[in-house]
Amino acid sequence: MNPRVFFSKALRRLRYELFQAPLGQGRPIAQDAWDRMYREGAWDRLDDFSELGHYAVIAGFVRTLSETATVWDMGCGHGRLLQLLQPHFSSYIGIDISAEAIARAEALHLPRTTFAVSRFEDWSPEGEADVIIFNESLSYTTHPAELVRTYSARLNRGGRIIISLLEYGNYRPTWRRIARVADLVSGVRIDNMQGQAWNVRMFKARQPSTTQ
Repeated sequence: MNPRVFFSKALRRLRYELFQAPLGQGRPIAQDAWDRMYREGAWDRLDDFSELGHYAVIAGFVRTLSETATVWDMGCGHGRLLQLLQPHFSSYIGIDISAEAIARAEALHLPRTTFAVSRFEDWSPEGEADVIIFNESLSYTTHPAELVRTYSARLNRGGRIIISLLEYGNYRPTWRRIARVADLVSGVRIDNMQGQAWNVRMFKARQPSTTQ
């Protein structure tokens, strides 16, 4: 690697670790990098049993809320969660920045599903959702908590946002920031035999204060 490029990357990482991560900010990855990882099979491991726990908890939350929910899956990837949710929804929209991932999800040909290639910050949904899911995807957005605040305004009455975060990197500051913009309903911690741990938490939209 060119020394100048190496130094620039190292400087950006240091700036992130020292100043941005403690504020609960994420680290976006470019679309071409995501597409390359999917082409090379880097995310095929998400289908392994070692990853099943947090997917299963999310699917259980959704089914407990409703067997006929309108679901938005933000960062749907190649459709692993979709396979576990099927057929327990009335409609499903999968959003991902990777065109490669979306092509694989569409190839499942599951009913009542639509997809879009987009950054979460740029997507303009029509209508509202009963359940909005961020499954291991918020960490790749610049301002995770602000995104939660934005999408919580798109929930139907009684709707919920479900978030899964691996215990890695800046997950603690991210959770603290999210707790300032949405109200926690329930949460579960999942460990696997490889020493990884996830927190899956369900939130509802925070109601405006009525205090005069």
